[in-house]
Amino acid sequence: MLLKNLPLSAILLLFIVFISSCGSTEEEPKNSFTYNNTTYVINDAFIQDFGDYDLIDDQVSENTHHLYLFGFTDGSIVTNEQYISENGSYAILLYSYSPINVDTAGFSEGVFKCTSLQDFYSGSEELRDEYFFTFSSLVLDANNDGFIYLDNDDSRQFNSGVVNIAGADSTFQLFFRMDLSFGKKLDGSFSGDFQFFNQ
Repeated sequence: MLLKNLPLSAILLLFIVFISSCGSTEEEPKNSFTYNNTTYVINDAFIQDFGDYDLIDDQVSENTHHLYLFGFTDGSIVTNEQYISENGSYAILLYSYSPINVDTAGFSEGVFKCTSLQDFYSGSEELRDEYFFTFSSLVLDANNDGFIYLDNDDSRQFNSGVVNIAGADSTFQLFFRMDLSFGKKLDGSFSGDFQFFNQ
């Protein structure tokens, strides 16, 4: 049946249904990321809970943020060695700070923006209610030995970007988009269970 033969009310109804279906589409986590025209699979993930910190330089001794380190690799996470991952080609490390408030205890979900180390160490009052990450990086296996070290491998700092973190306990969903040096970008997502470690 041609649209011109339908009454106006039916055409409007079809249009509303079409718009609603398009607007309800949500991006699904891919458990991978793209960097420098290469797609990397995320096989393992961990969270290290560093607890509460007072980040504001004022006269009050009061914890303001809770720190989670989120880590990803295409190998296997290792916690009792000098290296982060084995049988892998990379690790992503995200030091993520969520503000402490009366409604939440510990780490809370939110949209985290990259903050420079200079702003972080300044202890600015502007950080008090901010969700942010800093000192975070992509670490590539420099010598292709399958072991990812913080000191001996190729660490590439995130200069700016956004991470959307949702979840609780040891199950989280993350969407991230980062800018690195020389115009490089990193774009990816992960959803699933994390190995969970306390400090």
